[in-house]
Amino acid sequence: DASSLPCFAIVSRIGDTLYRLLVARDRLGARDAEIVRAHIEALRAIAVNRCEGEGGEVGREITEALDLLTAKAAK
Repeated sequence: DASSLPCFAIVSRIGDTLYRLLVARDRLGARDAEIVRAHIEALRAIAVNRCEGEGGEVGREITEALDLLTAKAAK
């Protein structure tokens, strides 16, 4: 069960942000591709650093940055 993984909370939050971006678009542009790449890099950083739960301060900074990127792209 994926929900038992130590990093599930932050991975789920990042996945939700990415999902919202993808469903809001019929097509992805170059800026959107950069945002998708940022999400992938965030997931990689979480895996490499073995974050747990919400990822602490680093997790908060990552998710806030991704939320901001996604919100800007929605405008």
